[in-house]
Amino acid sequence: MGDRYYSTSAAFLEALAEAGIRERPDNGVITPQYLTACVRDALAGEDALFLTKAITNFPVVAEHLRANRPGSLIGSGGGSCTSRSAVVAAHLPGV
Repeated sequence: MGDRYYSTSAAFLEALAEAGIRERPDNGVITPQYLTACVRDALAGEDALFLTKAITNFPVVAEHLRANRPGSLIGSGGGSCTSRSAVVAAHLPGV
């Protein structure tokens, strides 16, 4: 394997470690990072589908949820997608 592979792997592992540091309560306050990590840990090993309406915190949710299956995180992106229509679309076979 080349140097690029190892440097990319090292950067990824460093980013995970930094994210882990932010996944703790801040002086007793539940942060979006901590809450998202709790949801992730509670559903570890499950074949979960996540529907989110997070707009401001969407990058936080995406980073700390760490959905590892394509299509397992569906968000409105601040558009007109409602929770109800996302649930219907996600529930359709093959989606």
